[in-house]
Amino acid sequence: MQMNKAIVVAVGALLLGRAHVARAAELAGHRSYFNETVFPQAPAEPDGSGPLPPRPSESWDAFRIEGAHALFGMSLALGVTHWRTDSDIFEDGEARREHERRTRLAFLYSIHFGYLFERFEVSIEIAPMTWLPLIDDIGKPTFGGLLNFGYLIPLSGDAYWVLRLGVGAIGVNADRLSPGGQSVWSQLRADVFAVAIPWGHLLFEFSIPSLRWATDLSEAHLFSFTPALRTTYVF
Repeated sequence: MQMNKAIVVAVGALLLGRAHVARAAELAGHRSYFNETVFPQAPAEPDGSGPLPPRPSESWDAFRIEGAHALFGMSLALGVTHWRTDSDIFEDGEARREHERRTRLAFLYSIHFGYLFERFEVSIEIAPMTWLPLIDDIGKPTFGGLLNFGYLIPLSGDAYWVLRLGVGAIGVNADRLSPGGQSVWSQLRADVFAVAIPWGHLLFEFSIPSLRWATDLSEAHLFSFTPALRTTYVF
């Protein structure tokens, strides 16, 4: 009899335990439903230890000429200048026309600064006593200044065809080239055969040639044909 009672008690305890386990599982399911559906928890904030989100490319090669950008650069040019003067000479009460012609090497170093608006350029060029229109016994370095307006026309690839016009003046030592002794001359500039190739923030430009005309608006003229290398940093 005692053995049978022990078996009955053991079976009852086993069944009661299973009932508690089932009840606990049911309650746990209800809690999970409420936690996930009725009261969802906000996701945990990152602690900074994981990988950072991808950032836009900031490499040198990724730079593009878009929008407005300041620019600064320099130019080197070496070519030829044709100097022409036509003056009236009075001797013994008679007037005669005197002509003089010279063609000599020319050299230019200049700096420029300004802005690019998309592909439209407005810049100022200064040759600080580094414009030598005539390399000979009468030619001396002069100071030059130009206000330039240019436009970059896209070509195949990343290259541009550059059109540029400039207006300005030259001075200092210019009177040596003028029969009338004019110390300040007017100057015009045109780049119509120029190609620019970008590399990151740098813009390399080759003009073949850059054309310049300076005149004292009277008797003397300088026609310069100078192939040029122009390097510009676009900010």
